[in-house]
Amino acid sequence: MKDPIARERRFRRLVQRRGYALKKNRIRDPQHPGHRGYMIVDKESDHRVMGHMPFPFSMNLDQVEGWLSRHEKAH
Repeated sequence: MKDPIARERRFRRLVQRRGYALKKNRIRDPQHPGHRGYMIVDKESDHRVMGHMPFPFSMNLDQVEGWLSRHEKAH
């Protein structure tokens, strides 16, 4: 699956099924370190789970996919 929009939608659904939310950085400045980045957040507590270090929204879609595969094996 090469289409990044379709990948994002798919990953968003998979993350939600696990009780989390996939947040996308809304900053439009390409110089910002989190530009086009993602973060995984616990839906109930709003606790940042992944993608907040070393800066907010530091994950890309490949890293989200890796988190999903690791999280699936853990549960």
